[in-house]
Amino acid sequence: MNNIKIMSRIKPIDENNNKCVKIEGNKILIKKKQSGCFKERLVKYEYNFDRVFQDTVTNLEVFYEISIDMLYNFIKKRKNIVFYVYGETGSGKTHTILGSPNEEGFFKMILQDMIAMDLPIHVSVIQIYNNKFFDVLNNNKVIFQKENGGQEFVLSTLKKQSIENEENINSIKECILSNRKVGKSGQNDTSSRTHLCIIIYSNGLTMKIIDLAGCEKASQSICTNKKMCLENGGINQSLFNLKECIRSLVMNKKHIPYRRCELTKFLRDSFSDSCKTFILSTINPHYKNQSTNIDVFNYITDIRKINIVPNRIFPTIQNSHIESPRFKYLKSNQNILSELQNMEENILNRIFETKTTKHLFADYINVIEKKQDIMNKYNKTDNIISVPPIYPKPKQKYINKKRILKEKIQKTYSTVTTFAKLRG
Repeated sequence: MNNIKIMSRIKPIDENNNKCVKIEGNKILIKKKQSGCFKERLVKYEYNFDRVFQDTVTNLEVFYEISIDMLYNFIKKRKNIVFYVYGETGSGKTHTILGSPNEEGFFKMILQDMIAMDLPIHVSVIQIYNNKFFDVLNNNKVIFQKENGGQEFVLSTLKKQSIENEENINSIKECILSNRKVGKSGQNDTSSRTHLCIIIYSNGLTMKIIDLAGCEKASQSICTNKKMCLENGGINQSLFNLKECIRSLVMNKKHIPYRRCELTKFLRDSFSDSCKTFILSTINPHYKNQSTNIDVFNYITDIRKINIVPNRIFPTIQNSHIESPRFKYLKSNQNILSELQNMEENILNRIFETKTTKHLFADYINVIEKKQDIMNKYNKTDNIISVPPIYPKPKQKYINKKRILKEKIQKTYSTVTTFAKLRG
């Protein structure tokens, strides 16, 4: 299974005729007019995602689509989790994470489920503003990120607060809303001017929920003073550094520029094997945002190229007359695998109906483990191939040739000396 999962969410707008986005399953199509030499031409862009949420989807539906996979990898697979939302200013990132007066956000719902599972929980909240860390739960105190002996970046003086009930969650949410820096942008008057990072600790693992500040072009931003210019420049610079790290990973470069800013240091472990990363892009489908949406999608889809693992149960066979032992084994267990797949779908449907994972999460894990056991029972030694002969190393070949040549020289020398003695 791939360690990185990319998704996209469409913001609802009233003007249906002015949409530039078309959704086909988990595929998004964007049409953009570009000026050519003599006339304008229509260019189509196509992007594939693991999941696309349409504009009618609520926060609760987004939560249930993502939280099952997150909790399974966090609790059962014991992997660190990173979930961050990226998109243009005013596209619905903060609404997805923190919610609104009408519906709850992802942050509160994931903590409610973890409390229902009786997990020990501690939470820290930081915000990155102008390349500096501020502890939100400690009156925005400035903290520093340092590297320990294991080459890991840590925040040593960060405050951790225990979570035991819903009152603790509400108090943290109020603290975030009151201490987070917001400002006026080209899209709304209360735009987030910082990268918000919520860290959840449980059983030696961490789950990072990150609301990245909105990307905004300098030509579209509203900067009336020096402070606003620095804010907008700091946000764009940190997002650019993150893109450079992703580009270096895609190109398999030896040096990855994580040390360029504090955000890339903080997200350094999100692209490792020990971490499961979920990335959600939010976009405004209005035709005025065509260029920005294309930039966002190009950035998100590039992440898929970092580590792609094919997720296939039955391998494709080029020659239909030849079947590998693994294919025969999977074919013989096809009925069992299909039954387990139906059980998994039924459990997910019940989770949607009951709106909780408290009693059904263990059943879901059992079904996944049974499927994994069937896949692991295949014996790879069934198809034994004769071992090829071991050829001597080049160095050994050279030594053998040298020894044979030396023996020939000695034999020739002895023959010559024998003839010389006979001739007198």
